[in-house]
Amino acid sequence: MFHFRSNEPSTIEPGSRLPSSRLLDKPLAVVGVWFALCALTLFGSPNFEWGNELGSTPYGADFLQEWVGARMILTGHSSELYHSDVFQAWQHDPTIVGFAWDVDQYYPAVYPPIHYAFYALLACIPYRIATMVWVGVLWGAVLASAKLITDIAANAFSPDPTDQQSVRDRMRHIWIALVFFPPVHFSIILGQKSVLWLLVLCIVCRLLQMRRELTAGCIFALLAVKPTLFFLIPLLMFRQGRYRFCSGIALGIICLFGLGALTIPTATWLEYFRSIGDPTTYANNSGYRLDWSCNIIALANALPHGWVAWGKFALCVPLAVYVGLCVFQHRLNPTSPDFFLVAIAGTALLSPHTYHYDMCLFMLPVLWAFADRPQTSIAYYALLSVAIAASPNVVDFLGIPIVAILLIGILSEFRLRNWAANQLETPFCQHEVNVSPLAHKLYSSHIDA
Repeated sequence: MFHFRSNEPSTIEPGSRLPSSRLLDKPLAVVGVWFALCALTLFGSPNFEWGNELGSTPYGADFLQEWVGARMILTGHSSELYHSDVFQAWQHDPTIVGFAWDVDQYYPAVYPPIHYAFYALLACIPYRIATMVWVGVLWGAVLASAKLITDIAANAFSPDPTDQQSVRDRMRHIWIALVFFPPVHFSIILGQKSVLWLLVLCIVCRLLQMRRELTAGCIFALLAVKPTLFFLIPLLMFRQGRYRFCSGIALGIICLFGLGALTIPTATWLEYFRSIGDPTTYANNSGYRLDWSCNIIALANALPHGWVAWGKFALCVPLAVYVGLCVFQHRLNPTSPDFFLVAIAGTALLSPHTYHYDMCLFMLPVLWAFADRPQTSIAYYALLSVAIAASPNVVDFLGIPIVAILLIGILSEFRLRNWAANQLETPFCQHEVNVSPLAHKLYSSHIDA
């Protein structure tokens, strides 16, 4: 909807080599930054302090369940993967993981078997070394995402490399913003894979820009292993008639789960479907953190205890309808930051399970928007960072999940901005006298001269 335009003529001769002052274009510098980030994480985080006797959090945090699940599959114990007692015993066996930790804590198996099979290579090496490799993979995904977001913003401005220079110069430091975004740290310190999902979204967006919709859909199908982040974008793309993308998703899912069906026993799949049939299994586990949630259900659970039962219906349904209206009312270009901003905010609010570390997905639209709307981008970045960092304390003292409220505010701001744009772009409003003062104030700064 918005277009960035530079009024300065290009001084770069066609065919000449573009000057580069960007870190992400210098391989040795990238390796140095990557190594420093990995070292800071492994030697500076309490979750990566090795010892024979640990407390309530194991070495590598959430990565433990992925490694153990893959180890069980490799050693022929996949049929016991979804037996909570067995899965818990494997996590607490020092002969397997190399340490002992609080026996009252454990991570339940909540992902499909094919998800754990992805970690097979890491499960072939000792857990401590595998965790170090995993941290390296996660930070590599962060830096790769920063490079892709820069390429996406530059190509959205112009397909000509000589015309992209001004955008690339403006975006040259976004890797710093990505590295210091709280959910990115949260994700990596917990051994979570949300930064990998960010990389997947960046790859999908770049492929959409290149008009390779079928391939983009196949790549997006990787998110099927976490359906709580998967459901909304396919619906938006189908509504817009992007059937090649949707076909790619279907093809990717068939290949993904077909491979799983061929390599993993049927009994394991039956146990998985039986385990997810009771959604309270994970919610009742002591590892579930309501104060990290940022969906509509979190707002209902913030009500006084006696109100929660009817509050979930009275509060969640109207809010869900409003979020759906914000998401589906406008037909947005799938290769625009607004599309991903609305889709990610809507997914987070409507999903039954979204944690703060999943908010690193916002870095695609927020940093992308920095190319043509730097003030808006900085405002979103600052609000999300402060809200997520302060959320645990706010929940403890006030019982209010402020991140969910902020996401509703972002969608409301988007609707208001679109309303203002529609007012100013209609023939009736070509004369300033007919324009609402509020609409003119909201949108006039975005109108090209």
